Amino acid sequence: MGKNSPDWPDAAGGARPDIDPLLPPEAAAAAIGVHPDTLANWRVTFGQRKIPFVKLNRRDVRYRKSAVIAFIDRCDAETATVVQKEAERRLARVQETAKGAAK
Repeated sequence: MGKNSPDWPDAAGGARPDIDPLLPPEAAAAAIGVHPDTLANWRVTFGQRKIPFVKLNRRDVRYRKSAVIAFIDRCDAETATVVQKEAERRLARVQETAKGAAK
């Protein structure tokens, strides 16, 4: 990667806006609402399947901001599905109760 490479930081030394920022585990955990130790457990248990991560060296791990956002979006979609199914189940139960009372 040379200095003129598109992956190189801008001339002022700042991050380029077109590069996905890397978040430390503490920031990723805060965004998701879990403890950083939970992320460490997920890395061991699920590997790259739960939230993809970048290993910088033997100890340093970072999470792409886009991966954290995608995880939150997946959780929101799964939660919405669970809530919808629960609402449908309760409605069916109410309807069954109403049919039984009408007899």
